[in-house]
Amino acid sequence: METPLVSIIIPVYNVEKYLRQCLDSVVNQSHHNFEVICINDGSTDGSFEILQEYEQKYNFFKLYSQENKGLGATWNTGIGYASGDYIYFVDSDDYIESDLIENVSKIIKENEGVDIIRFRGSSFSSFTGERIEQPYINMKDFPKDLFNKVISFDTIIDRKTILPVNAWLGLCRRQLVTENNIKFDNLQCSNDVAFFYCTLAKARSIYISDKTFVNYRKDRENNLTSKRAKNFACDLYTFETIKNFTQNLPTRQKNYLLQTNLTQHIFYWFRTYFFTKHGKSNYKMFQKFLKEISLKDLDLKFDYFKSKKNSYHYFFLNSIKYMPFYLFLVMVIFYRIYLYIKTAIKNLIKRILK
Repeated sequence: METPLVSIIIPVYNVEKYLRQCLDSVVNQSHHNFEVICINDGSTDGSFEILQEYEQKYNFFKLYSQENKGLGATWNTGIGYASGDYIYFVDSDDYIESDLIENVSKIIKENEGVDIIRFRGSSFSSFTGERIEQPYINMKDFPKDLFNKVISFDTIIDRKTILPVNAWLGLCRRQLVTENNIKFDNLQCSNDVAFFYCTLAKARSIYISDKTFVNYRKDRENNLTSKRAKNFACDLYTFETIKNFTQNLPTRQKNYLLQTNLTQHIFYWFRTYFFTKHGKSNYKMFQKFLKEISLKDLDLKFDYFKSKKNSYHYFFLNSIKYMPFYLFLVMVIFYRIYLYIKTAIKNLIKRILK
């Protein structure tokens, strides 16, 4: 039997409401050199019966069941069953475009041995179905001259750019994962963060497509993102996983991975949920974490004229490190007022000059 080019891994847990849309988008691909591996993670609704129906209908569809272990462990189970040259992870409440496999097959054929393929994603409301603009997953700010070509990890560092960490925004070569023993963290959230950074650390070649192939469902009740505010410890844990994995990397590469994880992931989610009932406890947790690391060792310094972004992160992270919670709270409120006034003045000037 021919080895499939891609193993599509789908973890499933109590998603009967959305599951058919996901599975139909996978089995109805325009190119069929792939296998589908579904892991039923102890579902208690009708998800398992739906999966059985698809397994009986499609010979490339493989179904495995386990007691509930969580998303990270389920992804790892899927990797163990995969036989394709590349692996791709699809969330069971999302759906993919019908030409995804066809397009990545062309990319793989034209760029033999490419380790990682990434592409754009779009998001939509679970309630209305309307599109939601998310610059991060659609890579709106990614340098346009780096799209649709093979680049190296060093190129990403040189250009001081970032890639979305989400597992469903790209494929990776299975051998890269298995030979380096790269696994998903099994956490309440942020399961795929360290996995992405670790594969990036070992990749020799990366292809970034400017096409959109996956559609992410937002605002679903009880999804992992909705649990993030009260599980901030998971985000901090990803830093330790990456730190341990990158010990033997060149300092430049290691610093990029840790700095990017800290500023673009951990600090981002800290800010997002700062004004919630979990804000104070997350602050204390983050403060303790920051006191155990050196920002300067990660090449985070205050040099406003060379890097406004670096200076911003250095200032606020050091403020968290040394300030009492309520003093930091007052500072953030005044900073937001300043940004509001600044934006209002800019908009007023634009109107006047029209």
